[in-house]
Amino acid sequence: NGRGIAVENIRSQVIVASSSVKENSHVSGVHIVQGVGHVNISRSEIVSNVGDGINITYAGGSRNISRSTIVGNTGKGISVWFNETSVKLPSDQETVVEFTDISRNIDLGVFVGNFCGNAIVNVSGNVLKGSKKPAIEVWSCWTPMSYNNQMKLIIGHNQFLGNEDFGIKLLPLVNAEALIEHNYFYQQSKGCLLIKGVDKKELETLPAEVEVSNNVFEKNFGVFVASLGLNHNTPRQKLLFTQNFVRYNVIQEATNLIPRSRV
Repeated sequence: NGRGIAVENIRSQVIVASSSVKENSHVSGVHIVQGVGHVNISRSEIVSNVGDGINITYAGGSRNISRSTIVGNTGKGISVWFNETSVKLPSDQETVVEFTDISRNIDLGVFVGNFCGNAIVNVSGNVLKGSKKPAIEVWSCWTPMSYNNQMKLIIGHNQFLGNEDFGIKLLPLVNAEALIEHNYFYQQSKGCLLIKGVDKKELETLPAEVEVSNNVFEKNFGVFVASLGLNHNTPRQKLLFTQNFVRYNVIQEATNLIPRSRV
């Protein structure tokens, strides 16, 4: 029966409020494609669609998804892609996902593609549960930019519960200022937090500043709780891991990993 809500060549704004988008069979439940503008989805349920729950693929604008239920879709829960070849230019670039239940989606929970320019990504106050792939994945821009044009990434006050892949995946993280704080990770099957550099020389000159603080990692299992790293030999990249609680986790080393300690 096609897409639930489809908007093409947006020029101003789209508001979806207090709506139910269920069991649609093509691309996604809510599909915004091409153009620029503001997208606001609030107090809605987007459930059991074939494909993504929400798919936004356009030149940009601001996106606010709040107080909604995005559950049981066969693709990603929320997917945001940017078309940087468009002749249309957004006035701002902001993605906010807040106070939303994002559960049991077959693919990623929240995905934000890379945008080379001043952008804000804020994923806060959500429940992310039972995803087959990473609950949150954000891509970075690989192009050198001025300091003021870095992406501002905030991931805070979320609950990651029983996801089968990583809770947060940032691979690589460059051209960004990131704050990951006050999250709760519980019974993750593979790993809670993956921040890692990619071994490419062009990334060594790009800045990154990351703070991971006041998170709780409890009763998880897999090959690691947090795997943290940036690019080698670069003074422009910094990572601080502080005041986190890591407790009651059961970690099994990968079978091909030779331990350095003989104790």
